[in-house]
Amino acid sequence: GAPPPAAPPVPPTLPSPPPRPPPPWPPPLLCSSLAGRTKVPDPAPHIPGDCGSLPSPASDCDQYYAADTSAPGAFHLCQHPRPQDTVRCGTNPGLIQGCVPPPSPPPSPP
Repeated sequence: GAPPPAAPPVPPTLPSPPPRPPPPWPPPLLCSSLAGRTKVPDPAPHIPGDCGSLPSPASDCDQYYAADTSAPGAFHLCQHPRPQDTVRCGTNPGLIQGCVPPPSPPPSPP
């Protein structure tokens, strides 16, 4: 009863790297997207302001962001209104999460 001959050692094969996923589109919203924007003022205590509550004219919507009520630390960017609504600002559907609102930028020197 001789033992069966040992099989030759098989060199370990390195797993091939996974294919890189394509970049998301539109690009993800980052906490840095909030920099330079002003938080929409709250109309009343415990009522967070939203982009639609900005005063008209809505020409500077992209200077603001609004807190999202569904999650703490979540924000929406305000954006220019839809063509049929020239008074109120629109809300970017993208959500920025896990952010601390940036401090208001200091006024730039003249």
